[in-house]
Amino acid sequence: MLSWGSIAGNALWIFGLSLALAVLSLAYWQSRMLGKRMSLVLSRSGWGLALNLAGFIFCLGLGILSAPVWGKVLWFFLVGLLLYNTAVLIAYRKN
Repeated sequence: MLSWGSIAGNALWIFGLSLALAVLSLAYWQSRMLGKRMSLVLSRSGWGLALNLAGFIFCLGLGILSAPVWGKVLWFFLVGLLLYNTAVLIAYRKN
């Protein structure tokens, strides 16, 4: 039988992965339209923030699903790193 936690965890990691793929696809398209490298396009504007958000949602979903304690610690550590990186990006954009 499925639990609500399992459904939520699976929905989160699938949504995070689809968001990351959408961001990378749009950045690739924009890089081709501008004739620039994709790394240059990703380093500008909100692409990094969107990728951090996608990684946060992805890791949160897998952290919810992880059974062993060490797996939960690893995934939630990555969630914390992505939150910190997002805060740094937001602070950098304000300056």
